[in-house]
Amino acid sequence: MGAILATKTYNLYVDEEVFLGLTGGSASESRACVITWDETKTTIISVSLYCKIHTGSTNIGANIEFNYEEILKIWSTLLFPEYDKEVIKDITGILRNGTNIINLNLWRIEPVPHEARAYYTALLTLEYTGDEPDVTPPTEQPWLEKYLPYIIVGGVGLGALTIIIWGLTRRK
Repeated sequence: MGAILATKTYNLYVDEEVFLGLTGGSASESRACVITWDETKTTIISVSLYCKIHTGSTNIGANIEFNYEEILKIWSTLLFPEYDKEVIKDITGILRNGTNIINLNLWRIEPVPHEARAYYTALLTLEYTGDEPDVTPPTEQPWLEKYLPYIIVGGVGLGALTIIIWGLTRRK
């Protein structure tokens, strides 16, 4: 008897917001999605990724990358506004057995200060035979892990400033 073909869809992101404030030229969200399977018990037949980007802004660009390959891009200007775009792409060749990286990027096309938001949806569909792959959807990093590098740099800078001021006040 032949192997039974199974299909399963996983929500990676559903209306995930990336916000770009008045200052700064770009914003991004990068997360890991762990997908593992035993190659002796599971055969991946195909993998597709449904992606959608929605934005109400112009003068921005936005994209979704899977393992650093661009899946979908939106380019919305004042003359050519583009608010919604979606695609289904075969990503069988770039799926890794292990950690996969998903990047949601948003940037300004012109340096005009304005707030911008983009909402991202990404659904992963696996077709396989054998045992079901183990899929851990992306989770947001804990705030300490996310901001620790900035806290350290700020602490080192404050410490250096304190030493400089202390040294200058000791001179007579």
